[in-house]
Amino acid sequence: MTDRHDVAATVPWMREGTARLLAVVDKPQVPPAPNTWGIAVWSGAFTELLHEHVAAAAPEPGRESVLSDVFAAAVAAGLRVRALSFDRGRFHDIGTPSGVVRIRAALENADAAASMNRSFAATEGRRT
Repeated sequence: MTDRHDVAATVPWMREGTARLLAVVDKPQVPPAPNTWGIAVWSGAFTELLHEHVAAAAPEPGRESVLSDVFAAAVAAGLRVRALSFDRGRFHDIGTPSGVVRIRAALENADAAASMNRSFAATEGRRT
């Protein structure tokens, strides 16, 4: 489950049933999927592609250069790009100042922290 306080900040992805990544959409007004990427692990081939992208990239005026552009370039280049979903987990976006403030407040609040722990325990109990 994604912390959806700022839907415009999400970067949804779409995949085939085999987990092959089809597309990553950076901060769409209407997300095409109820997810967002949060963790990436890559190979040396992707690192080289990333270096090439950064060296050559001149983002459009008013647009930041984003990692999802490199994910799309990796798909286009034929690299093996896979996406896994963690349907029973939670994702809290701490990539923005408001996200950090929101999760910090939740963690500092004893009731919220206890609730998060109970929710985690219940989720773990369902997995066994």
